Amino acid sequence: MASHGGDEFFTDGSNIYYDLETLERHIAQTAEEHYDEEEEGIDGDEDLVSETAAPPEREWYHGRLDRKTAEERLRRNGSPGSYLVRESDRQPGTFSLSFLGHTGISHFRITTYAGQYYIGGRQFYSLRELIGYYASRSRLLENEVLQYPLPPTEEVARRRRVIALYPCQAQQPELDGEIMFKVGDVFLVDGVFNDEYLWCTSVCDTAKSGLVPLALVQDANDLDDYAGYEWFFSGLTKQVANEYLIDNGVPGSFLIRPSEVSRGDYSLSVHLGGGSVSRFRITKDDRLYAMGGRRYDSVEAVVEHYRRSQIVEGMHLGQPCPKTEEYIRQELRGSGVNVERNVAHLDSDAFVGFRARPALSEVISRREEAATKNGHLVKKADNKKAWKEYFFSLKGAEKQLFFYENERQTRPKGMIDLSYSSIYHVHDSLHGRANGFQIIVRAFNEVSTYYLCSNTVEDKADWISILSPLCSPSKNYPGKSSSGRVTEQTRSLVVNIVDGQRMPRNATRPYCLISLDDVSMARSQTVESQQPVWEEEFKLEDIPPDISSFSVAVMNRNKRIKDTFIGQVQVNITSLPNRTHVDEWHELRPRSKDKAAYGSIRIRAKFQHDVILPEEEYRPLRDLLTQPDFATVQELGDVLKDRREFASTMLQLCRHDTSGCVRMLRTLTQAEISQHEDVPTLFRGNTLATSAMDTYMKSTALSYLHATIKDVVNEIVVLKQSCEINPTRLEKNEDITPNLKCLLGVLNRVIDRVFNSTGRVPDSLRYVLGCLQSGVTAKWPSNDVVQIRVVSGFFFLRLICPAVLNPRLFNLVTDQPSPCASRTLTLVAKCIQNLANLVEFGAKEPYMKAVNHFINDNKERMKLFVNTLATMPHSPVVAENIKPQQACRDLANIYHMCVDNMAEIKKTQEKSHSASLRKLMAATEMIVKAEERYR
Repeated sequence: MASHGGDEFFTDGSNIYYDLETLERHIAQTAEEHYDEEEEGIDGDEDLVSETAAPPEREWYHGRLDRKTAEERLRRNGSPGSYLVRESDRQPGTFSLSFLGHTGISHFRITTYAGQYYIGGRQFYSLRELIGYYASRSRLLENEVLQYPLPPTEEVARRRRVIALYPCQAQQPELDGEIMFKVGDVFLVDGVFNDEYLWCTSVCDTAKSGLVPLALVQDANDLDDYAGYEWFFSGLTKQVANEYLIDNGVPGSFLIRPSEVSRGDYSLSVHLGGGSVSRFRITKDDRLYAMGGRRYDSVEAVVEHYRRSQIVEGMHLGQPCPKTEEYIRQELRGSGVNVERNVAHLDSDAFVGFRARPALSEVISRREEAATKNGHLVKKADNKKAWKEYFFSLKGAEKQLFFYENERQTRPKGMIDLSYSSIYHVHDSLHGRANGFQIIVRAFNEVSTYYLCSNTVEDKADWISILSPLCSPSKNYPGKSSSGRVTEQTRSLVVNIVDGQRMPRNATRPYCLISLDDVSMARSQTVESQQPVWEEEFKLEDIPPDISSFSVAVMNRNKRIKDTFIGQVQVNITSLPNRTHVDEWHELRPRSKDKAAYGSIRIRAKFQHDVILPEEEYRPLRDLLTQPDFATVQELGDVLKDRREFASTMLQLCRHDTSGCVRMLRTLTQAEISQHEDVPTLFRGNTLATSAMDTYMKSTALSYLHATIKDVVNEIVVLKQSCEINPTRLEKNEDITPNLKCLLGVLNRVIDRVFNSTGRVPDSLRYVLGCLQSGVTAKWPSNDVVQIRVVSGFFFLRLICPAVLNPRLFNLVTDQPSPCASRTLTLVAKCIQNLANLVEFGAKEPYMKAVNHFINDNKERMKLFVNTLATMPHSPVVAENIKPQQACRDLANIYHMCVDNMAEIKKTQEKSHSASLRKLMAATEMIVKAEERYR
């Protein structure tokens, strides 16, 4: 809400409204729709793969094996449905699942990272879990099932193991992934993190998994299979074992040692009490172990059985016999460790690393430096309700996008395999979030969707430009023209959902869902009418080349049950003429072909298939647009209808130049000031200057908003106390005192954060606001109010208040606020904007007079803040490294705006005799001819 001496107007961050009731209805409806939508989801972050029974590893794991030998074994010994898992002989640490199907042998790569296993981007914590999932819950190939595990024909070399030579206290185990261990612990190596760390899992505790410094361990492949288990003792004779158990154990204590007389067998000794010990033989039988007439998968399974069942009458296995310091030293000597040199002490409560190891922060920094791109994105899976911010790290060469809880974590929460993926833009309307895109993973008969949101338009564009070439297919696909020249091609679609008619009776609250080949892209507002009028336009950018059609599904919004499908239409994109609007009515078709069509909707669509020319072809146009006086930009801005898109594209184009954006904004705003004699109309309309300022503030000040008001906005979202003070919204005779107290408390917290944030506002924005204030002061030197309002009108109306009203649009909150929280945010925004305008509430909203003392108490603070904010005497140097390809896309976009509006440009030029527009027409014609050469 703002006022410059005239009527008030309001904004939600995307649109301007001239009455508060319309804005509040729009926000309340959006909050209800997206809040209810999220409530229908399922709690949790990622799909949890249940522990599914799978054959033991010995039945299908063949160790390191080449592809040819794996195929020979499957053909010789297997039948359709047979499979094995092998470690790659060319890439140690990488595994393959080899499968014999009805159509031949297929090999599926299994990626290992951080002790986790990925196939097609799906995450598993063990190879056995992976096999269990695809043997029982899913299919790697259509109509093919993992049925028959193929055992190895010979002894499989054991996976790499290491033994701890030194103790280690994790630097930050809950954050970094580094684990604690003591001297003598044995680990299975899951993978190599880098030259200084290994990913390991304890052989005796699979939950103990994480980073182990390479400097503190040594290879231990020659140790017994069960070395490292608390109950395993090596190098003891029968007599020594008996004495050791009696001296150090209690009744029920036990230990297991290798058999002295039979290689591969083991001896289990149990303390029975009274100086008595019983021994039991565990015999290895092929790949199983036998004891007491039973067969077990492992010695560990023997121990677990007799912890539940009596091993002798009246006794179960208790705790392993404790290992004394003297025994540990002896065991380490047997492993080749120089105990006197390497072991400082063995007190398990006070282990301290003896040798310095690399700081984990340095290791993580090196990992980030090696990545193709790092950054924070907000993510939501397609079947989940929760949005959550993660740290993403892209390994471009491997086409793998990992995401972590935060940048300090070393173990990822998951991985997106880009080799199976396609990338699409997401319209803001789909989830009520800005700067969104989605990655669709289609792998092994499964489809997964990841919705991602960036903080800024520029960051989103950067992510998409880097990810797209790694996905299949690439969205900006290069193609050869008839001239043989390679050019970049882009496809976009503008869909305007106009209205509907003859809707069925159950369509009382219809809305439209727009999709590209079953990929949801945008949604309309809900209209409470069976003759709905939407008149909403959606621009879908960078459509992949394999997309041949779009669909519009009409859904009915329900409050307590799942939304109802009414019908849909499908439009073939290739049937639309290029860059021409097609306005048609379409019958709604049910999902069932047996049912008759009912109802129809009117769609106005325009498909654009454009060629991006080389940079030199756009040079005359670029020279015109970037002249110091920006005369061509101003005149073209007066002609174009979509000034917001033009302003956004020009700002993007100016980013390559040192302070180019700042110079353009200063020129545009000063021009508007000079053209206005009446203060009330200054910056009131949707001009090129206001559109450019809106876009610039949102792109440069998002980090400022996150640092300044994100915490307090989230406090409001979870607030239990209502802040409603409008009597018409309250129960009869309800006391507003606690609500008002709560509202004032929230207001003071928000405004304190803003007033103390001047130093965090980007210098470039402060300079532009300072230029605004200087320009207004020069023209109206005696008008102190307008000198404040020209700054506060932009800073609060177009930045702070929209962020408070629609926090999800600015990624300040992860989930849509509840209707109650949205109402509180609306009240806060109203009060802050009145404060920014230095006006009190009056007769129009008498219930709001209760906060007038808050406004009066903070007026002087507002003036001081605004004047300090606008104090930046020198233009800061801001230069960005923009790729020439992006500049060509921006210039192509402006060129097409000129082509689409050429009739109006000619008309304006003939009337004004503008030299700038005449040159613009000539530059446009040069590009038209250049396009013909490239076709």
